[in-house]
Amino acid sequence: MKKEELSERINKFFKDYDTYSYNDNIGYNADEEETILEIAKGLTDLEKLDEMIKQLTKFHEEASLGECFDEAKELESIIKDLEEYQIKNKLLIVKVEPDKLPQEKYIINDLNAMQAEVDGLIEMVDIDNHVCIVCNEEGKILNLSLNRVVGNDMIAGNFFVVGFNDNGDMESLTEGQVEKYKEQFNQKSINEVNDKLVNIMFERGGKELC
Repeated sequence: MKKEELSERINKFFKDYDTYSYNDNIGYNADEEETILEIAKGLTDLEKLDEMIKQLTKFHEEASLGECFDEAKELESIIKDLEEYQIKNKLLIVKVEPDKLPQEKYIINDLNAMQAEVDGLIEMVDIDNHVCIVCNEEGKILNLSLNRVVGNDMIAGNFFVVGFNDNGDMESLTEGQVEKYKEQFNQKSINEVNDKLVNIMFERGGKELC
C-alpha cells in the first residue's frame, strides 16, 4: 500500500467521523496526529472510542504490511496515547433507570458523557462516604419517569451511582460498592416506587381506581 493511499483512507475516516472538527483543524493547518487525538478525546461514548482504537489498529497493521514505517510509528503512538487516555478516564458506575434493574457499566469521566447518561443537566447528591448519585437536576420539572426513592426524596429520570475522592473528582466504584448499590436499587426498590404511586393515585382518585 502506498503512503498516499493510506493517508487518504485515514483522513477520510476521520473526516466522515467528525466533519466539523476535521475541517476546522485542517483549516488552521493543524497536525494530523493532533486532529485525530482531538476528535477521539472528544468522544463521550466509550464504545465509540473502542471502535476508533480498533480502526486505528487496523490502519497500523496495514501500514506495517505496506512498509509505511513512519506512518505505522505515528499510528502506534496515537493508539498508545488513546489507550492511556481511556484507562485514565474510565469510570465504573451503576446505572439506574426507571422500572429496570441496575446495571454496572463503564463511561468516560467527562461532563458531556455524564449528561448523556441522565439525559440533561446533572446534579450530584451524596448518598454515602465518597459515593454520590448523579441525576437530572430538572427531572421533576421535565416530568421524567419516577425512578427510585433515595433518602426522603424521589428521583425522576435516569441516574447513576459513582465514587468521588477528597478533591471532589469522580472515581470508579469498587466491585464491592457495585454489588452493594445493585442490591440497594433492586426489584424491591422498583416495587417501592410503584407502591407509592398507587397510594398517591388512590389518595387523589379514591374509588375511581376500583
